[in-house]
Amino acid sequence: MPSAYVNGINIHYEYQGSGLPVVFSHSFTSDCTMWTQQTPVITQRYQFITYDIRGMGGTDSPPGEYSLNQHAEDLYQLVRHLGLTEFVLGGLSIGGMITVHFALAHQELLKGIILADSAAARPEVPHLVNPEEVIQIAQSRGMAGLAEHMVRNRLLAPHLLDNPY
Repeated sequence: MPSAYVNGINIHYEYQGSGLPVVFSHSFTSDCTMWTQQTPVITQRYQFITYDIRGMGGTDSPPGEYSLNQHAEDLYQLVRHLGLTEFVLGGLSIGGMITVHFALAHQELLKGIILADSAAARPEVPHLVNPEEVIQIAQSRGMAGLAEHMVRNRLLAPHLLDNPY
């Protein structure tokens, strides 16, 4: 399991294949093994590099809050350590958010980006503002009631509640 000491932490990464480097960031609460099934296909044409973001998998988890800019700087220091000068960067969920922040700061290094199920920034309103409320709704109304609550209160824009069409 290779790792690089960069930006004050040890970052675990994996790589296989040869060709144009393709670097992928994983989703929240996951690690670089989430790309295991894609690896055989991608490595037929590319060098595929995956890594564990700060606080996940085999990468160090120092105390304190982590920011998207900090994650992007971790990635920048990792690609410098690996000697990458041109590559494709992709990510899923928070990995996509890291990709966007990295691209804004270091677009000269990128041949392209791949975003999957992501956003440009962390939502201002977390999906679980009050976890106790979510637990109480699930216990009193069941999962169907919780699903209805989440759709009405977390997924739909307020103006769509009165006029969905």
